[in-house]
Amino acid sequence: MVRRAGCLVLVQVTENRDNKELLVKVIRHLAGENPGGAMTIKGFYGLKLTSASVGHEAPLRFPKGYTGYFLLKKAPDAKSWQLATPTAGWATLGEKKVVTATFRHSYHKALVDADTYEKAMTAIFNHLHGKKHDAKFIRGLFDDVLKQKPAALDPRNYTGETSALFFKQHVAMECFYYFGTEADLPLLEPFVNSEDFHCQVSAARALSGVDCERSRKRLVEFVEAADRAPFAKVMAVWGLKRLGARGSAARLRKYAATAKAAGEKCGFGGNIMDPRVGTAFPDTVKGAIDALLAEWDKAEDSKR
Repeated sequence: MVRRAGCLVLVQVTENRDNKELLVKVIRHLAGENPGGAMTIKGFYGLKLTSASVGHEAPLRFPKGYTGYFLLKKAPDAKSWQLATPTAGWATLGEKKVVTATFRHSYHKALVDADTYEKAMTAIFNHLHGKKHDAKFIRGLFDDVLKQKPAALDPRNYTGETSALFFKQHVAMECFYYFGTEADLPLLEPFVNSEDFHCQVSAARALSGVDCERSRKRLVEFVEAADRAPFAKVMAVWGLKRLGARGSAARLRKYAATAKAAGEKCGFGGNIMDPRVGTAFPDTVKGAIDALLAEWDKAEDSKR
């Protein structure tokens, strides 16, 4: 969604027309095309409905006065703009300049300070659009945040120091996915080995952002480990797919044949009324591996 966006802006909604059209005032332009002081938003880009009530369209549920960050793309009419799906491409700016945001397709949102959000998302946007990013900020994020012991989310206090570090480490690992190098891989080890489910998921994804033999080997080891969360293992399998790590096929095939892999059940969760109901996710780690191996085998057969 970021790659397809035309701009990243902080806006305030001045009018909502029946959840079909928004009029917004641009508070701050952060990246991409500068749209000026006001924008009209109609519908979404990147949206593929897989279920819907008859007569209902995906609504723009942002009330008048809402303030937040939008990833927007020019609409076909070249005058108005479109938002990146109902669940992506926006982040709410709340009290005390705390932003509620997702940094990947996820049920979970991170609470981060506005400065961190703006600098991280601007860096990612610019990187994906072939422009220079703030390398000094990213380096500081890695050195200051990822070198600290992995923090666990405190459900009793989402704005406390422990939770704040947890969320910031999440942002740092998402940035690692885009900007990490082989030399930086040791920074991920404490998170790869963490008992925390969220840390495992973020670390597995971050590993897959570095295309080298060391990261591919570590991802396979992650899948084979007895104490890693099944959901996180699927992220590792998808990471191997992303890296085109066909050299790992034999080990993956061997692991998929074990009772352990078949018994590692997972899923995306949610219910039929959730707007992300169309997101496919394997039922087991074995299912994720089998799907990847089948894809690789088909590609090999096509070459013969």
